[in-house]
Amino acid sequence: MLVSGPAGYALKVPREARDTTLFEDSVTRAREALRNRQLPGARKEIDAVLGLWRGETG
Repeated sequence: MLVSGPAGYALKVPREARDTTLFEDSVTRAREALRNRQLPGARKEIDAVLGLWRGETG
């Protein structure tokens, strides 16, 4: 939602609707899996989060 305030306009997006939140949560789960030596689970999380990427590579 676009809102106006004293400093100008701001885009207010719920935390759960942002790709950055999905990315951060997935990285946290991957790190936890690595700490627990659960390599397949860590790999699954990293693959899922990389699937969010929509830009050019390289």
